[in-house]
Amino acid sequence: MISQMLFVPLALLIATMLAGCAVSDLANQAMNYAANQLGFVRADDNPAIKTLCDACDTGLDTCPTTCQGWLDAGANCDDSWNGICGTDHPSGAEFNDDQLKDTGADYCSPCSTAEGQKTAAFHSLCVDCSLGKCPETCQAWLDKGATCADSWSTLCSGSEVDHPQGAQYNSDPLSSSGAAFCPPCSEEGMTSSEYYDEAKDEAKDAYDEALHEHAEALKEFGEKHDEAMHEHDEALKESAEKR
Repeated sequence: MISQMLFVPLALLIATMLAGCAVSDLANQAMNYAANQLGFVRADDNPAIKTLCDACDTGLDTCPTTCQGWLDAGANCDDSWNGICGTDHPSGAEFNDDQLKDTGADYCSPCSTAEGQKTAAFHSLCVDCSLGKCPETCQAWLDKGATCADSWSTLCSGSEVDHPQGAQYNSDPLSSSGAAFCPPCSEEGMTSSEYYDEAKDEAKDAYDEALHEHAEALKEFGEKHDEAMHEHDEALKESAEKR
């Protein structure tokens, strides 16, 4: 284990050194090896992606014609060929580090917009969870744009998989998942935008209620003032008549 841990940084160092030389093929091989050792290759743990990578090994003609196939299988827009397959790109090793979001709208329309990238990121996390590789905390979801009000159903609606702990949890929001899994969404945290919005709404409701009470008090004061003025005028009138 120790020798493996020592060898991975060494592979990265070798790749970095070779990248500055003319031996680009060797550099890419070292990078691919390092990616495999560090667990960055989705094909190692995802059978659907492994099938696509194997198909692409025979050439571009057998690769998906758009990126949707990769996204459906669990890749996200930030993934590169190295991170997906860990082999050389069928069009050449010079494309190994290109991310799906950089391949252009014609090939990868979903990754050409911020909303599409967000949806793909959620789907990728959902697929990871279905394979037993869920993030240990909710922060990975929040970093991709989820809110504390989001549930498995809202985040993974297109993944056709139930919550890893059972379908009965599909509708539970992140805010109910507990401080251990989701500190930012716990009542103690109050650091997420969702809880900020909730506190802001509560403050606005309290302010509106205070304004209403203030308006009612002014109305009551005005009525009593008018009544007092009327009584004062009547008293003056009665006094004048007596004179």
